[in-house]
Amino acid sequence: MRAEPLRVMLDETALGNMFAFSCLYDELATETYSLCLRIVETRGQADKAVLETWLRVWQHAASLAQAPSPARETILAVAFSVSKWVKSNE
Repeated sequence: MRAEPLRVMLDETALGNMFAFSCLYDELATETYSLCLRIVETRGQADKAVLETWLRVWQHAASLAQAPSPARETILAVAFSVSKWVKSNE
């Protein structure tokens, strides 16, 4: 069975691979921004949520890589949680 490409990128990010992180970001940046914007409703707050999302992905990649769900779902769950936090702190 072939590993999911995003999972491989997340696993490599967990090892500190900045190139893998940049590839992961390139694959999911638009989707994370769209999700954040839908939740917080302003571009400024969406920008803040996206920045915080990707910071958390970088800082917690090792634990995120252990999640049983696909990497895409795991990262979007982080974006959702961060967006809810940003919105509640407006």
